[in-house]
Amino acid sequence: MNCHDLWNYRNIRHSGSYQIDVDGDGPLSPIWVSCEMAEDDDPHHVMTVIHHDSEDPVHVRHYESAGSYFRNITYNGATEEHLIALINSSFSCQQYIKWACKGSMFGFWYPDAIDSWWVGRNWTNQYYWGGAETDSGSCGCHPYCYPTTRNSTCNCDSNEKLKWLDDSGLLLDSNRLPVLQLRFGDTGESNEAGEHTLGPVKCRATGHKDIFEGGFKAPCKFVTPGYKDNKYPAPFLRHTWTIEISEGQYMELVFPEYDVVHYGAYNNVSGCRNVVTVQAQKTNTNEIVTLTRQKTPPYYASDGSEITVNITLTTCNQD
Repeated sequence: MNCHDLWNYRNIRHSGSYQIDVDGDGPLSPIWVSCEMAEDDDPHHVMTVIHHDSEDPVHVRHYESAGSYFRNITYNGATEEHLIALINSSFSCQQYIKWACKGSMFGFWYPDAIDSWWVGRNWTNQYYWGGAETDSGSCGCHPYCYPTTRNSTCNCDSNEKLKWLDDSGLLLDSNRLPVLQLRFGDTGESNEAGEHTLGPVKCRATGHKDIFEGGFKAPCKFVTPGYKDNKYPAPFLRHTWTIEISEGQYMELVFPEYDVVHYGAYNNVSGCRNVVTVQAQKTNTNEIVTLTRQKTPPYYASDGSEITVNITLTTCNQD
C-alpha cells in the first residue's frame, strides 16, 4: 500500500499523515507516512514521503580524515526493510542531498583519495552525488562545475577555501536508495567546513501520463505547456505532437531550450532513458526513422518526401 492507493481506493484527497502497510500481507508492521496528494487532481503526482531525523542543515568541522564524520539516518518509524519495500513497489523514488562546502572536497576526481560519500541500500558506499548519473564519480553540476585548474567533477572539488560553494540535487536511482548514512572528511583545517542537508524519501506509484497535444501542418512552432518563466513542465508526462510535412516541403526540428545537463541522472528513472523521441514515417514507402536523445537533443531534417513526424517529449524532471 502507498498514498496512491489511498487516493484510488479510499478517495482521500487531503495531504497529511496516514498509516499504510508497505508490504501488504507481508510480515512488516504498518508505518505512518506523509502523503502529498496532487493539487491538480492528477494521481500521477501523488507522493508517499518518509521523513527522518536529519533533514535540517548540520554544520561539520574538525574532521580531516576521509569519512571520519558520519551521520546515521533514522527514518520516522520505518526500518530499512520498510523503505526498501516501499521503494521496490514504486514507479520512481528520489531523495534530495546537499553538501555546502568551504575548502572541503569529495575527491571524486581522484579515486584513491575520496574524502566524502553517502551510504545507500545494504550499507554500500556510493561515490556520486545528487543530480549525477549513478557511479559517475561526479555531481549534478558536471561538466559545468565551478571553474578550476583541477579536473573537478563537483563544485566542492575545486577546494575553494575563500568562499562557500555547494553541490546538490536529487538521487534518482531507486536501486541505491535510501540514504542510510552520510560520511564526510576534509574539514579539519581552520579554513575548512561543510554543511549537509538530506531530504526525505519521496516515491511515486504510477508512471507517465500520455498527453496528445494535437496535429499540425508544417511549418510550425510549438512549446511544451507549462514551460515558461524558467520552470519545467509537470513531471512524468509524455507530450506528443504530430506534424504533417507535404511533398516538396523541407523542415528542420530543433530544441533550443532542451535540458541536457542532468540527462545522466534520468537514466535511472523508469521510462526516462530516452527523454525526447522523434519518429518520422514516409507516406509513400512507410519507412520509419526514429531518433532518440543521447548526449545532445534530437535533430531531424526532412528530405522533401511526404512525411508524418511524431514528437514525444517525456518530462522526467522531478518535483
